[in-house]
Amino acid sequence: MLDLDALLDANISFHSVLIQDDRQRTRALAALPDNGTVQPVVSHLLPLAAAAEAHQILESRHARSKIVLDVAGSHSRSLARIR
Repeated sequence: MLDLDALLDANISFHSVLIQDDRQRTRALAALPDNGTVQPVVSHLLPLAAAAEAHQILESRHARSKIVLDVAGSHSRSLARIR
């Protein structure tokens, strides 16, 4: 068992979600961006070759929302609103 007292004493907060592996639930969750129910907010969409730049953005704390690295090189914006 994990002892969280040291984290709580240091005023460190953390958040997580645990779900059991359920293929039907996972498919339903994956469909939410496709059908427009959930719209991810992305501040930067960069090619994988720009991973160092993405890391610098994170370290500078200038990321207003999520940073996405495009592994396939397609730069698809259909699933995210770019800010």
